[in-house]
Amino acid sequence: MTVARAFDNIPSLLLGPEVVGEAVKVLEAISAGSPDVELKLEKRLFGGCAIDEVGEALPASTLQASKEADAILMGKLKSP
Repeated sequence: MTVARAFDNIPSLLLGPEVVGEAVKVLEAISAGSPDVELKLEKRLFGGCAIDEVGEALPASTLQASKEADAILMGKLKSP
């Protein structure tokens, strides 16, 4: 039986995309190494990146996808 899990991937400029990227690699390795685990990773906009792209910190699409996800992989946040 395959267990499917959806993760929203919300990187952060402060923690660094490289840290979240390494966590994604670990999750992908787990998924590839186990036929019983299927992970669906989707990158979403949040915070300063979202403001730059769409003019708001938490786009409705990110909020909705996060509500529907089984888990959220999110980089560290910090006030300016």
